[in-house]
Amino acid sequence: MVASASIIPSNPTATAKFPTTSTAATTSLSPPSSLKFASISPNYPSTKPLISHSALPHFQHKPLSAITPPNASTTPPPTVTASIFHGICYVVGDNIDTDQIIAAKYLTLVLSNPEEYKKLKSYALTGLPSSYQTRFVEPDQFKSNYSIVIGGDNFGCGSSRKHAPVVLGAAGVAAVVAESYARIFFKNSVATGEIFLFSFWVLGGYFS
Repeated sequence: MVASASIIPSNPTATAKFPTTSTAATTSLSPPSSLKFASISPNYPSTKPLISHSALPHFQHKPLSAITPPNASTTPPPTVTASIFHGICYVVGDNIDTDQIIAAKYLTLVLSNPEEYKKLKSYALTGLPSSYQTRFVEPDQFKSNYSIVIGGDNFGCGSSRKHAPVVLGAAGVAAVVAESYARIFFKNSVATGEIFLFSFWVLGGYFS
């Protein structure tokens, strides 16, 4: 008689349970506790700023009155002093020409010659008409008693004579005050520097 038996394998390790619903499998990896990784910090190259603050110019605000131009002189301006002329005045009229100031026959005198320059002094304003009863330079004198000449319009007109302002200065005239001057006489007076010229307006009472 053959006995029959049913064998049911039993392997607990092969037993698996499958979920009834399908889900995505997730896997997480973690290193074993025996492994250690050295921490690595990034090593960036050292950099410098393109512009250094120390290289920037330093500006200091100043008021406009305190700013001095680079080429300006630091020396103080020269002191201006006023010149005061005082003395006896000799008054003449309008259109006093250079021939009345000094006659043409005396133009041969050399101004650089001391002896002739001394003679020149006595000929100042000798060409005035006889209506001027008082002479500007007394006879046999080389210097006038009048240090200021008061003139009218167009003083020093006529021909150009460098001797004209020179003879007035040589005779002791410090300044001439007139209403206006002939251009050539004014130019010669400035060039020689013998006398100071001033102008005035009679109606306005203004002197300059």
